[in-house]
Amino acid sequence: MSRVPSMRFLGVPEGSTPRRLLGLPDGPLDVAAIDEALDRQRDRIRRHPAAGERDAARLLRLLEQIAEELRAAALREEAQPARSAPPTVRTAPGVALTEFDREVLATLVTMGGWNHESRTRLLAIAAKHGVGGKGLQTVLLGLAGALKSGAIRAQDRPQSAIARSGVWTRAEPSRLTVAFEQLDEALSREVRGDTPGSLLRLLLVFVGVAVAAAYFLVVALSPSPPPPAPQPPPPSPEEIARTVEPPTAPVVPVERAGFVTPMRWPSPPFLKGAEPTDESRAAVRDVANAASELATLARKMQLEANRPSDQTFQRWDAIQESYAKCWPLLDPVTRVAGIEASVAVLRPIQSDDVAARFLAAWRVDTVILDQPFGVWGGAWSAGMLAEVAARPSSPDSVAAQAIDKLESMVPRRALLKGRGTSVFDGAAGAWLDRAATFLAVPSNDATAFANRWERWFDAQAAVRKGPGLEGAYIDAMGAVLGGSLALAEAGSGSELLGRLLAGVDWTERSADQRRARDAMTIWFTDRNLAASRLWVLTSMLDLSYEAAWFVPDFVSDPNADPETRSKLLERIMAAWPMPKGVSAVGGGVVVDKKSLDRWRATLKRIDEAPGSAPVDRLRLALLYGRLNMAAQAFATGEADVADAELADIESELTTPRERRGVGSLTPGRTSGVDGEFATEYEAAGRNETKRVEVLRTLRSRPTAGDLGPRDAQLFVEEALRSSSTDVRSLAQDILVDRFASGPTVLLEVLDQLATGSLPESVVGMIEEITSEKFDDARGDERVRRVRLALVRRLLEFETSDARAIDSLSRDLAASYIERGRLFRVGFEEPPPELSAEAAAARLADQWRVKAGSIFLADPFPATLDELDRRRTVRRRLVEGAVQACAAELGSLIELVAAVAVADRPSMRQQAATVLQDCFDRRAKASSAIDQILELERGIARIYDLWFEPTEPGAGTPEQGNAV
Repeated sequence: MSRVPSMRFLGVPEGSTPRRLLGLPDGPLDVAAIDEALDRQRDRIRRHPAAGERDAARLLRLLEQIAEELRAAALREEAQPARSAPPTVRTAPGVALTEFDREVLATLVTMGGWNHESRTRLLAIAAKHGVGGKGLQTVLLGLAGALKSGAIRAQDRPQSAIARSGVWTRAEPSRLTVAFEQLDEALSREVRGDTPGSLLRLLLVFVGVAVAAAYFLVVALSPSPPPPAPQPPPPSPEEIARTVEPPTAPVVPVERAGFVTPMRWPSPPFLKGAEPTDESRAAVRDVANAASELATLARKMQLEANRPSDQTFQRWDAIQESYAKCWPLLDPVTRVAGIEASVAVLRPIQSDDVAARFLAAWRVDTVILDQPFGVWGGAWSAGMLAEVAARPSSPDSVAAQAIDKLESMVPRRALLKGRGTSVFDGAAGAWLDRAATFLAVPSNDATAFANRWERWFDAQAAVRKGPGLEGAYIDAMGAVLGGSLALAEAGSGSELLGRLLAGVDWTERSADQRRARDAMTIWFTDRNLAASRLWVLTSMLDLSYEAAWFVPDFVSDPNADPETRSKLLERIMAAWPMPKGVSAVGGGVVVDKKSLDRWRATLKRIDEAPGSAPVDRLRLALLYGRLNMAAQAFATGEADVADAELADIESELTTPRERRGVGSLTPGRTSGVDGEFATEYEAAGRNETKRVEVLRTLRSRPTAGDLGPRDAQLFVEEALRSSSTDVRSLAQDILVDRFASGPTVLLEVLDQLATGSLPESVVGMIEEITSEKFDDARGDERVRRVRLALVRRLLEFETSDARAIDSLSRDLAASYIERGRLFRVGFEEPPPELSAEAAAARLADQWRVKAGSIFLADPFPATLDELDRRRTVRRRLVEGAVQACAAELGSLIELVAAVAVADRPSMRQQAATVLQDCFDRRAKASSAIDQILELERGIARIYDLWFEPTEPGAGTPEQGNAV
């Protein structure tokens, strides 16, 4: 690749004329043609893949200078009158020289005109006077014209030579002529004098003249020196504009309150790794026919599905390894062919062991990141495992193991559908997002660090584009800022951050600007993120040529406290340019009209659904919550998640699930007629052999699961207190095997354990039935815990409203967690088990962070301080978990309304009406469950106002534009 910027970006060789650099034709020019040519060349540079490099910026500045000079020349030509007659010669006043002009002129005279030494000296003089390279060039041209025309006169009032053009004036006698005239007059006075002093002075003069004459005589008789070498012609203005670089002015510290000196680097930080190796290119050649070879393997697997040969395994591993080394370099058709052919090989497999052996070729653990092709290999493996897991045609043995392998690195939702692309792209991208956290760690080998990240960038570009790719860069920036890489110094950390920042569009042209705004909000409000790292981030944004709106005043103080950071965030968000399109006009969550109609129809069905009992009311609250989750999915561009959620809600409305028994055990059926076993057992008397036979007969009953009250009483007595060890042991085994799900039998065990001792064998039996351990308890404490375990076991057989409420509460908590994930503005991953009130509080905290970055002249529905005060009061007044959940939802709806109105001010009055109606209904609610229902219904009404349907045929936006 050529290193000459003009050749690299424009295809113009070095040394070309200004017209050729701008792509202008020969002939007269006007300002409009020059501006059009400049815009055309700018676009060519900005579309270049290396548009973010320093050479591109320098070339842009050079083109702007050339364009400005050509504009001035064009204007001068337009201002000159037609030259039909000879110009009238008139005398004009001279042009006085400023101190800067005099220094420039003196330098040119003493150093023999324009050369390397004079250029260096002139640039230093220009820097001292604060004049740039362009200004220096103008001064040089002005001085040259003034000297040529003789327009410089010392008696004129001071003004710069830049301000005057050369005019013709009458020639003045030279300084040498004046000097000889003055000498002649002085000699005349001396000759006319007759004093001794005059004679002495005349004598000295004549002696000096004689010495000078002798000197000139010797010089004349000496051989002539060789003629001087020809000097190159003085540079043209175009040459000056092309070769002279602007002088670098000294750094002057700004003494101004509130101004922070940005961090600066020797060169703009931009991480760059090596190009793909020859091994990768060789792998591209290897996989040219890989799809055909995989098709052959698939046919072989039809015959040897459960006992493949070693050669089959070896060829499979070799092909997958080749794909892992080169898949980002493949064209889409070749890559899809490899994916389809690989999946087809696994379809006949039924054996778990065979499936494990084939899936071993795909590794997604982070250990492979240290390998040369670990980044590409891990992303390929994740994509292939997801393809296998998501396809209905995959065998259960293969799909289940694929999901298990992906569990630690790829979210389960990535197995459903890639965001607007394929399953492979979605899962590979999700794996790369997760891998960024492990890659953003310090490394002693800077070259290996850069190469790993270069492969990461290659892989991301292969599976994502547009807003999705920018979102991946923003997430990686968060990992870098929150990691341990050194950023406040030149090195790999700052270079990586600069590369990621350059890949994000921070202007109003961004397709998903809110993603960047939300990320900035998270970084500034995260108390665990050091202020020095924000200083580095904002210093880089200050360097960005594209983000012209980010002025130096937005650079964060490296020692800023949370309050200072919050105020600076407010200023940044206020200055952030508004996005183009719907959001720039009126805001709103843009949703495809067909999808929005489906959402609103579902909302109407929930409104009309009956619900009188507390269980039914909580069920409706859950449906509203899940509808709000679908709305949040629309807002963040995950239309597939929203559609899947709407389908589940519609199914629930059509055929409600019976939740009163959800999660409970199925009680065993009573076998035989109550008393039959007791009669036979009592007839056996003290004959231990007959009693054992009766017990074995009881064990062999085909429908055994529970006993009647009389049989259960006798059977449990024998299991707990039989005098025969063999009988007692057999009865305990039968109880565990056949009657562990018998409510009558277990209730009898609970009653008989109220008195008497508790042998170890009985404790062991209870541990097997309840799956609980009591080794650490003794005495009365052990009895209490054993009885409590039995009670819990018995409750699992109960079908009740309380059980339904517990089940609905768990689902409600899960919906809050998912809404937080879709909201994007969030914190660390939530714990696996989170109560509904805790999940609601976490979701409200996330919306509070978002609301903190939205600033209105007239806050709605109140100031953030007032909303925080209300939330504190609500928390103090609650009693119990359900009321706590309702209190958090009361704060949540206010924060949702605040963000919605900030995004779409036109809905302010309607939102106020919705809030007032919601809180009026909440005040009349008879229970905390009814309060939850009304608040979730109110949030759905806010979303309904917030939605902005697209025109028919416009399609669904690729990314959400509201939150």
